[in-house]
Amino acid sequence: MIEARRFTVKVLRKSATTTVPDDVVERAELLVSELTTNAIQHTMSGEGNGTFVLVLSVESSRVRATVRTDEPREPSNVPQARHSSALSESGRGLALVDMLSDEWGPLPWPERGVYFLITWPEDDLR
Repeated sequence: MIEARRFTVKVLRKSATTTVPDDVVERAELLVSELTTNAIQHTMSGEGNGTFVLVLSVESSRVRATVRTDEPREPSNVPQARHSSALSESGRGLALVDMLSDEWGPLPWPERGVYFLITWPEDDLR
């Protein structure tokens, strides 16, 4: 999801409210890529007229991203981190989100999708 990555970097680098540290921009870019890819692969957002919505918010020392999606392809498909074998070609995306974000999870009902939060110390402006 190149467009989502570019959008994320542009928004975070041009934030009017705070300077987002470079490492936070890089982590957010990667995590947005994972979540938007999951939206396409695991929900109806990846079908014909499907859509997803990426929302970024920046505050003094935090970035929150949400990826709102269409319904899951499988009704019982709840976003959760899995432990995949080293030889698996997929299944590491949400484990990566879990590792690189300060908080993440599915959006509360009735919304569909996932959010993540990255924070940094207020004096950590590089």
